[in-house]
Amino acid sequence: MGFSRAIWTLRLCLLAGVAAILVTASVLKLIDLRWAVVAIVVAILSQQFAERKLFERAQRRLSEKLALADLDGATSLLKDLREYASGRPTMIGTIDLNIAHVASLQGNHARAARELERHLDAPHMVGWRTLIENNLAWEFLQLGMVDRGLPLAWKAIGDAEAARLPFAGACRGTYAIGLILAGRAEEGAPMLERVMSDYAADGPMLQACRALHLGDGLRALGREDEAKRAYERAVREAPHSAWAAHGRRSSVETLCLLRPPRKPRSR
Repeated sequence: MGFSRAIWTLRLCLLAGVAAILVTASVLKLIDLRWAVVAIVVAILSQQFAERKLFERAQRRLSEKLALADLDGATSLLKDLREYASGRPTMIGTIDLNIAHVASLQGNHARAARELERHLDAPHMVGWRTLIENNLAWEFLQLGMVDRGLPLAWKAIGDAEAARLPFAGACRGTYAIGLILAGRAEEGAPMLERVMSDYAADGPMLQACRALHLGDGLRALGREDEAKRAYERAVREAPHSAWAAHGRRSSVETLCLLRPPRKPRSR
């Protein structure tokens, strides 16, 4: 059963239950009205608890779909979640951050940037501002807007570390990758290697992304053997991710560069 259908089923059950309690109390006189009110309150609280559990389960499913690179499934689930969040600005904002993430993974960086910019200065997203800055910097860098992406990524590092936020490593990774994308691999590659070592606990998806871009940086520096190992690590870290798919292609390309040209066969 889909998320939206499950929510509507819960709400219909609540309405049916409240109606049954009212009929039992006021028409059939089988229970005291005070107990009927208590029963209705308990039913409402139970329904709210069940909705929260469904929402948490949907969030776990979203993480699983992203890990498996099921972007169509993630998009469908996010649409349901956004409908559910109607009228709750902060919840809508956090869902939109995930929508931007999916758009980014699909290569639609312009759309991802638009989604993020809409929430950058929103009062209800103050607590998410540093993460939005980091993600927006990433999209700018992917769009080739280095002059906007690098300063924003550097600001996000400072804000995240000052507030001791748990995604400081992600911010450092964004900046290091930005240096590589800006053609400054001699600075970006060593920084990215440190990030991968210091923030290994950030999880396989981030590590796969870092390994892929580290491979690009090492390749730009002419270190083909090390680049190939970095691409292979991207595949190992998150085999089903988009980063792994890019890593496989890049690894094959690097392998072709490493192989010496074949000697012509003598007849």
